[in-house]
Amino acid sequence: MAETPLPSVLDFHSPRRPPSEAQRQLSAWQQNICSQVQDSWGSLLARKVKVQPGKVEPVQYHAGLQALPEDGLGIYLSLGEALLPSMIVFSARQARAFIADMLDLPGGKWPPPSKLTAAEDSMLEVLFQLLAEAIGDGWPADRPLSCQLLETTAKPQRTRLFPIGSAFFSVEFQLDSRFGVESCTWLLLKEETERLILNDLEGSAGDSGGAHPDLAAITERIPMDLVIELGRAELTMSQAAHLAVGDVLVLDQFVSRPLSASLEGQVKWLGLPKRIGSRQAFEIIQDLEPGALPSLTPLQSKGA
Repeated sequence: MAETPLPSVLDFHSPRRPPSEAQRQLSAWQQNICSQVQDSWGSLLARKVKVQPGKVEPVQYHAGLQALPEDGLGIYLSLGEALLPSMIVFSARQARAFIADMLDLPGGKWPPPSKLTAAEDSMLEVLFQLLAEAIGDGWPADRPLSCQLLETTAKPQRTRLFPIGSAFFSVEFQLDSRFGVESCTWLLLKEETERLILNDLEGSAGDSGGAHPDLAAITERIPMDLVIELGRAELTMSQAAHLAVGDVLVLDQFVSRPLSASLEGQVKWLGLPKRIGSRQAFEIIQDLEPGALPSLTPLQSKGA
């Protein structure tokens, strides 16, 4: 007997935003997750895996579960303070490919399916923890969203994580590795996810003084130039003309002083050079008032 979905309750004193707006924000979240997870997985996978966004669409309960690979690997996650349940499903061969890339095994063909050992389960758990962090950090708002890794399941089609008859958002990711292209699917409860996203938008609109959300979103995406200045040197025309490879320029910046960061030509912050993995970084240690000059006081040791 077919299940009849329960009607949703509408509160006309608090009208909802159009569902399409929630889906647009969900697509932005998906884009952010792709960038975040590709960077974080780079530290664990010996071979690069490119992560790209796929389709985002609403699906009904049975259709959403039946579209999942029968022998896949499901990852249970909880989102936000309300612990909203969600599940990401990878194919069995993609799980094997992750292991091969973490161990830097040779070959370019998909690894044959086999049962994961306890050690391999532990390896994948580290990878999936980074995925959970990328989902939280990719949340399209001022603050990250809490995302907790719960457990895995070898039978995602038979999951009991979601209420029977509920509707989903199906969010697809494309994974392009040395073995080929494979997709994974992220299932989220549709109505609860819309509420989570739109409530966050309402809070952002209140903070911006009632500005139109689309206009505020466009404004927040305007690119700005941020320049970290290592130091300066003054040269004559003849000195500059005779510079060659191997010459060393002495800058006016002492190593004991913080560097300055300028936004659109205005000095805004002081900070320290850092290294995050294989990338250079800049840690802000002081905000500067408009028009203020950088402090020339040498930095004190944190242990002092």
